[in-house]
Amino acid sequence: MLTDANGSIYSFIQTYLTDGVTTPNVFQSEFINNQFGLNSRNGLLFKLSSNGEIIWSTYTGNTLINSVHLHGNDLYVLQDLSYYFRNDEDLYPSNDFYLTENAQQRNRSQILISKFSKADGNRTYSSFFGQLEGPFLDYDSDAILVGDKIYIAGYTEDLGNNSPFISENANQPHFGGGYIDTYLAKLDVTQNAAFDWGTYIGGNGIEGEILLKFKENNLYLAMITSSPDISFPEDQSSFYYGGNYDGILLKFNSNGQMIWGNYLGGEGNEFIFNSLLIENDRSLFIGGLTNSYKNISTPNSHRENYLVYPNPQHQTVYNYYLMHYGEGENLGSNDSFFSPIQVYPNPANNHLYVKGIFAPDSLLEIHNLVGQKVASQKASNFNTIRFDISTLPKGVYLLSGKDSSGNLISRKWVKE
Repeated sequence: MLTDANGSIYSFIQTYLTDGVTTPNVFQSEFINNQFGLNSRNGLLFKLSSNGEIIWSTYTGNTLINSVHLHGNDLYVLQDLSYYFRNDEDLYPSNDFYLTENAQQRNRSQILISKFSKADGNRTYSSFFGQLEGPFLDYDSDAILVGDKIYIAGYTEDLGNNSPFISENANQPHFGGGYIDTYLAKLDVTQNAAFDWGTYIGGNGIEGEILLKFKENNLYLAMITSSPDISFPEDQSSFYYGGNYDGILLKFNSNGQMIWGNYLGGEGNEFIFNSLLIENDRSLFIGGLTNSYKNISTPNSHRENYLVYPNPQHQTVYNYYLMHYGEGENLGSNDSFFSPIQVYPNPANNHLYVKGIFAPDSLLEIHNLVGQKVASQKASNFNTIRFDISTLPKGVYLLSGKDSSGNLISRKWVKE
C-alpha cells in the first residue's frame, strides 16, 4: 500500500471477481479470461481517497502483481506472467494487450513492467523485461523504489551465454547451478525502467524467500538457500551450517557488487519471512522460523533453548527466532541477539567458529597462555571464521582481534 502527499491510497490485489470492482474510463474495466477459463484471476489496481472512497479501479489482466511504486505522477507496476503463462503460445490475449507501442521489449518474458497515471488509472507504458527462462517475480520475490531506480530481486533459471540481462561486470556473471538462482537487477525509471545492471546470486542448490532493503546507499538481501557454495568476497569466509535450507544475508553496493555475505542457521532448516530491519550499517535485525537446536540463540537471551512441543503426529515443529547483528548494546530481555564477537563451541575439539563484525582487514589470532601465536585468519565486516584446531594441544587459549570500531577484543576458550 502506498500513499501520496494528498493522503490518497494506492494498492492492489488478485481477484476472481468479474464485475462490480472497477470504475469507468480506466485502462481495463472488463475482466480478462484466459484459455483456462473463469478459474483464472486478474490483477486489480486501485486508488482510494484519504477517507477510503474509491477514486478509480482497473484490472491489469492475467498477471500476478508483485509490487507498485509511486514516482511523481506515475505508478510503476511490476507484474509476473509465469503464474498463468509459461510458454509463448499460451499467452492470451495477444501480446498487444500487454504492451504499448513504445515498449522497449516486445519479446515474450515472465516480467511485465507497466506505468499507470495515478490521476485516472490509465496505462501509459508497458513492456516485457527478461527472457522466458527468467527472471520471475512471484510471491517470494521483492522490489523496491529508491529515487529514480527500481531494484528487483527475483529468481531465474539459466539465462544462457551472453544474456543481455546479466551485466558484463556482474558480481556473479554465470548461473550457479541447481534449478534456480536469485536474480538481482537495477532499473532506471527515468527511461521507462530501462535495464542498468543485473547479476545472478546462487550456487548448486535452490534459492528463495527473498527480501530486499536499501539503507545508506547499499542493498541488503536476505533469502534462504540450499547452496553451500555461494561465493563471497575473496577476503571473507562463511560456511553452510546444514539442513535443507540455511538463511543467508548479503550486502551489495548500488552498482551490484557484493560487499559481504554470511550464512545463518544451525543443523536444521531456517526460513526467512518479511522480517528484515536495517537500522544502519552496524545494526540489523532478521527473523523467521527454525528447527535447529544449535547455533541460533546466544547466552542470556530471552530463550536460549529450543522449545520442544508435544507432537504425537511427528510433524516438524518450528520455533521463531530473532537475530541481531550489531555492536555493543544489550537489546533487552525480549530479544535474541548476536553479540559483537561470538566464539563457539566452547570448549571446542576439532573446529572453532568466530562470528561477528570486524574491522576491515582485521587479523584474528589465537595464542596459547605463554603468548605464542598458534593460528591466525583474516576477517572483515559481518563474517564467520572457522579455525581448524584439531592439531592443537588441549588447554586454554586466547582469541584476539579488532571489532568494526577498531577496539581490541579478546575471548578465552578451551581446547578439549
